[in-house]
Amino acid sequence: VQTEWAVTIGRNTQAAFKQRYALFAESQQAPNPRLSLAGAQDKIPVIWRDETFYLPQGTAPSSHIVKFAVDGRDHVIFNELYLNTLAALVDIDCPSTSVRYAGRYPLLVVERYDRAWVNGSLQRIHQEDLCQAMGMSRTQKYQEYGGPTLADCFHLLRDVCKPPAQSLQQLLRWQIFNVLVGNSDGHAKNVSLLQDAKGKWRIAPAYDLIGTVVLGYDSRLAFSIGYQNNAMQLLSRDWKLLAEQQSQLSYPFIKREIKRLRELLLRFADSKEMQQALKDAGLPDNAWLRLQQQRHHIVKQCKKAALW
Repeated sequence: VQTEWAVTIGRNTQAAFKQRYALFAESQQAPNPRLSLAGAQDKIPVIWRDETFYLPQGTAPSSHIVKFAVDGRDHVIFNELYLNTLAALVDIDCPSTSVRYAGRYPLLVVERYDRAWVNGSLQRIHQEDLCQAMGMSRTQKYQEYGGPTLADCFHLLRDVCKPPAQSLQQLLRWQIFNVLVGNSDGHAKNVSLLQDAKGKWRIAPAYDLIGTVVLGYDSRLAFSIGYQNNAMQLLSRDWKLLAEQQSQLSYPFIKREIKRLRELLLRFADSKEMQQALKDAGLPDNAWLRLQQQRHHIVKQCKKAALW
């Protein structure tokens, strides 16, 4: 399966590879850069400054990641922009995201959260995704393939994040958000930890937020809630199991977080604030209608959440 998937991605991204080089001016002196980053979407690290993309050379850190539309599926780009923007509006820490174009092709430009400006110089912040932090292979990023469970993730945060409360709360909100928006691809490599200069760890901002259910990808949750991995069939008993067996957080606390998030999502999903934020981020005028299926899914899930 992995071999077939790799071949399919390779064939579908031929156009994207051509787009890559169209972004940068040719240079006879620059060495051939390492362009690929891990993941299903074709993406490259760049330095983005004054609306211009530059390839980092040598050990220079990149400032942003550019994601390409795969096989003309530009709605994936717009969907991620929508959900990243929505996450920020409902107080989930999320990197700044915008859309730019290479010719007629949309590009998603995501600010790197593992960077910091120190004395006028861009510096890397050490990060590890949860597979790395748990000593697991990247092939184990999904729970159903032998990867960590939500219980393992909560346990790790309690062990390494001191104090852990904020990181635990963000992990919970991230999973609730995934359930409500239909992001079934929130796996262990899509959660990371950041280490500051004093050696302290905290959970990183949310990233790779995509409405996979609406876009027609596998709808099974990467992390189950209790024993349920179908977000459309969740019941209150599943959240009770999350409280009692997976998170060691109280069920009343989880219910309050669900209520808070569902109310914020219903408020912002179709709001003027959302439409203006998307416009400011570069969403073309004709793309808003293409996001309505995603919005309808969120509204439907939020109505179900009232019973949890």
